Amino acid sequence: MSDTPTPSPSAPPRPKRPWTILGRLAQAVREQNWFAVALELGIVVVGVVIGFQVTAWGQARSDAAREQMYLRQLAADLAQTERLIVRQDSFRLRRVIPSARSLLRSFGHEPKPPADSVLAWFPIAWQQGYLHPVLGTASALVSSGNVDLIRDDSLRSAIITYLELNQQLMEQQRIQYDIAEAAGQRISQRVDISEWIFRTWPDSVREARSREPGYTGLLPTGDWSSPIPLDVEAFYADPLMYTSAWSLSLELGHLATTHREMRESAAALRERVEAELDR
Repeated sequence: MSDTPTPSPSAPPRPKRPWTILGRLAQAVREQNWFAVALELGIVVVGVVIGFQVTAWGQARSDAAREQMYLRQLAADLAQTERLIVRQDSFRLRRVIPSARSLLRSFGHEPKPPADSVLAWFPIAWQQGYLHPVLGTASALVSSGNVDLIRDDSLRSAIITYLELNQQLMEQQRIQYDIAEAAGQRISQRVDISEWIFRTWPDSVREARSREPGYTGLLPTGDWSSPIPLDVEAFYADPLMYTSAWSLSLELGHLATTHREMRESAAALRERVEAELDR
């Protein structure tokens, strides 16, 4: 008989605890451990809620940063629009509109002004100009739907209103420009502005222009005489010239009003945008 002791039976190994929440939840259900089931479900719900909160917080920060970027770009566009209008209207109000009005008033004067006066007024008056407000950022905001990034409801509405107003003003400007341009074209049938250009430009400028590609010979070199000499008596006796001068002067005034509305609307919105950026 052997003296070797008989080994005692080993204890059964303890079951491993599942590492995943779903595994622990399944085990708790099998064991009917309802407290553990409720605890695991609670952990899942809290985790999902925290995840949603973190995602929403990150999205809110991203949206706020994009809003600030759009507002800075919009403020820059509005300031540029104001500068463009001030620069062009400065010349228009100082020279263009006064020249057009001088030409119109001259029809009621006796004796009639000399040809030199007409040749001084008309070429300046026929520079009505066409303005394009800088609408890139406002248009992108509205067309892309990113205008919803603007948290201030009244500012968001103001941006949409500004864009709609300027689209209307641009169409209004186009009509006024076309009327003024047609009036200038009619007057140019009797007033040859090449004569004015030839008299006012230095010889060096005329020579340089004559060497440019596509030069059509508007400014001849050497001895020169106007192909359409201005006949002052015929000009002032033509009713079409008077109505054209009246139409040109009137529409230039309307254009100035339209441009003032563009500038004022840009300035008003810029102030609101800058106030939002300073908050």
